[in-house]
Amino acid sequence: QADATLTVSIIGAGFQNGALIKFEGGTGALPEIQNVQVINPTTIMVTLTARNDTSAPQVWDVRVTNPDASTAVLLDAFTVNPAP
Repeated sequence: QADATLTVSIIGAGFQNGALIKFEGGTGALPEIQNVQVINPTTIMVTLTARNDTSAPQVWDVRVTNPDASTAVLLDAFTVNPAP
């Protein structure tokens, strides 16, 4: 939900220390990332504040980019509903 700060897990494979997270493909206010922690090669924890400046849900793709420039994207992976 919009204006909520939360921690989300990203599960995958091949994550490297220093990986960056980016939200793409949505419209409106981007989720604000506060912290990214690579737990191990299969898990990343991201603390963020969800934003939504529309009256409809916003759907974002999530991209992980490793320091070696390898990248992966999960389409429609994160939805932010408007604040009540």
